[in-house]
Amino acid sequence: MRTLTSICRKPFFLRVLALNSPEWCSILLGSITSLIYGAVTPSYALIFALVFGLFSQDIDSAERNARNYAIMVFCIGLAGGLCQFISSYAFARSGEALTVRMRVMSFATMLRQEMAWYDQENNQHGALVTRLSKDAAALKGMTGVTIGAFLNAVGTLIAGLIISFIAGWKLTLVLLCFTPLIVLTGFMLGQKISKAGQKKVISTHAERGSMVSKAKVFAVITYGTIAFGRSASMVPNYSQAKQASIKIMDLNSRQSIIDPDKETEGITLKKVGGTLEFRDVSFKYPSRKGRVLKNLSFTCGQGEATAIVGPSGSGKSSCIALLERFYDPQQGAVLLDGHDLRTLNVKWLRSIIGLVQQEPVLFNLSIRDNIAYGDTTRTFTDAEINEAARLADIHHTIIGLAQGYNTICGTSSQVQLAGGQKQRIAIARLLVRQPKIVLFDEATSALNTAVEENILRELDRARRDRTCVTVAHRLSTIRNSDKIVVLVHGRLNEQGTDTELSANSNGTYSQLLRAAGLDTTTKRDTDDSETKVEHF
Repeated sequence: MRTLTSICRKPFFLRVLALNSPEWCSILLGSITSLIYGAVTPSYALIFALVFGLFSQDIDSAERNARNYAIMVFCIGLAGGLCQFISSYAFARSGEALTVRMRVMSFATMLRQEMAWYDQENNQHGALVTRLSKDAAALKGMTGVTIGAFLNAVGTLIAGLIISFIAGWKLTLVLLCFTPLIVLTGFMLGQKISKAGQKKVISTHAERGSMVSKAKVFAVITYGTIAFGRSASMVPNYSQAKQASIKIMDLNSRQSIIDPDKETEGITLKKVGGTLEFRDVSFKYPSRKGRVLKNLSFTCGQGEATAIVGPSGSGKSSCIALLERFYDPQQGAVLLDGHDLRTLNVKWLRSIIGLVQQEPVLFNLSIRDNIAYGDTTRTFTDAEINEAARLADIHHTIIGLAQGYNTICGTSSQVQLAGGQKQRIAIARLLVRQPKIVLFDEATSALNTAVEENILRELDRARRDRTCVTVAHRLSTIRNSDKIVVLVHGRLNEQGTDTELSANSNGTYSQLLRAAGLDTTTKRDTDDSETKVEHF
């Protein structure tokens, strides 16, 4: 199919028609049959006019001609019905195909858009569903049946004019002046003209030849014009269809500011160290007025575990969003090994990052497939899947289920997993990915203390030689971090190790510890004496 860029250079109607080009055979067939069907009404009018002439003929000729006219009416009716059926089917098929195509294209376009696009009020999920359901379907209001109705009217007009000019071109020219009036008055005026014609023919047999010709012209022009108006009234509201079509076409022609599908755009690093840096970063969400981050600067060293803490609304999760390049900062830069993330290939960047959020998303697949979905570029053995599950402390829970790793864990699953169990499956999915950079955004918030301690101990081992950034409200989970960054109202308030920050009893970090009921001198114990599990 043609590219959307080339299509967008054409006039609007041709742009819509070009999208329907794969169904050109159906459109061509429907167009031909619509033109033929349009000629049916003038043909009927011609035969009815000829019937008037039977009154001036002898009985034998009238009976013979009447049978011939009846056969002609039957054949024309049969051909017209067949053409109408073929036309309706062909255009309905092409219209539905266009609707499906536009929905698929629109959904793919939506998936490519940056997160900031979804934050806009007119791009909320309800509005997007409307575009997929109604606006995409409105496109066929500009093609399909609309083209059929238009060509039907054109066929009626052309056939009517040809027959009328042959029967009497002078009277045809006169009647054409009144065509707009006939269209407006419709059947009422047509009936009056027909009755007047009948009376005139019956009362003046001497002028039968002339009156038959005039009757032909009157009938063909009148009924042809009425049929033309009727066909025009069957055309859907073009302006409404065009407005909806403009919306869906604008959506499909929009280029994402951050497009992960552009594999050739941006650079990739041959070797990733993992040093992350926020350099004078200021950032605001499109749907909010104030800035979330304000001139923020700090560094996450290569292979270090950095925790970002602070009161609610201080911009902690926004830092994770910038690292994943869901958004770009309005000021400053986020760097990876000295390279601005905006200069890196988006797809490659996200392939080296593993993210676990507070509310993990599990697909309507088996547990095994959900874990393996962490890296779709390779096939995993059962041993690798099981090992990741052990590290996430979920293996024994999984094998305790009736179907084990084949248990479906999506929305339609009969087995309802707890929030903590879903979280651990998501962590296993991250571990099997073997990312260079690990991001945790409240990843252990749904776990109880005992499970959390076990997972954190294994994560301490698994994240060695990897840069890890953790956002947490539970300060007990991050006290062993190499660096703790404290944010307040989007600004860097203080940074350092747990020991360094706890030493300042008046500091924000110490206040957060006391508010959480934690001892400012106690850290979480780590078991580094032995490693029972092979590291990822």
